[in-house]
Amino acid sequence: MFAINKSGIVVLVASGAVALGGCAAMQDVATSPEKAKTRQGAGYGAAAGAVIGLLTGGNDKFQAAMIGAAAGALAGGAVGYYMDKQEAKLREQMAGTGVDVVRNGDNIMLDVRWVVSFVL
Repeated sequence: MFAINKSGIVVLVASGAVALGGCAAMQDVATSPEKAKTRQGAGYGAAAGAVIGLLTGGNDKFQAAMIGAAAGALAGGAVGYYMDKQEAKLREQMAGTGVDVVRNGDNIMLDVRWVVSFVL
């Protein structure tokens, strides 16, 4: 049997707090349409990293695949997050100009509305 001292309890409580705090952030990333590229990048990166880990791993293929998946998800998620931030910045810059930013799959299009008024 093992005994937990005061510092062990502090570490356990702090770890639980960090884990629970991360749940709210994960919920936002998982459901927000503004974070679509972050999700896609993490998924594609994890898949590619797992394959690369399997192909290049030594004796422990499972461990190599898990490490590759984690590294790929981190890199892909970072790239996707950057793309989501670029789109949000573009939307912010175009606000109130009559130009709408429209996402169509992987493409971002600018929808320009022309308003013509005549003075007689």
